[in-house]
Amino acid sequence: MRPAFALPRESCFTLSSGSYPTRMEAKFLCPKCERPIVSRRNNLCQYCGAALPEHLLWTQAEIEIQDRLLAEKERKRRTSEEAEKEEERRKNPIEGLYVRGDFDF
Repeated sequence: MRPAFALPRESCFTLSSGSYPTRMEAKFLCPKCERPIVSRRNNLCQYCGAALPEHLLWTQAEIEIQDRLLAEKERKRRTSEEAEKEEERRKNPIEGLYVRGDFDF
């Protein structure tokens, strides 16, 4: 049986030991408030507002890689949606067309 959730490979969280973890432990913590870093793109802690050290932040190259991956994922999603709509149009060719008498003037 697989867990009901999955973490990205490069997630900022690691799972406790065991196949079904009971808690998650953060890899990256704010040095001031010791809470998990929500976004490694931002240079400020989103909880306490403290400046985060450079070694906890993504480099510009890492940000560009993430942006490319997100753009590719969005492109695939849009392509899939368009293919589904086109398939629906082929199944129901008349749907969406106006037939004489459809207008209420």
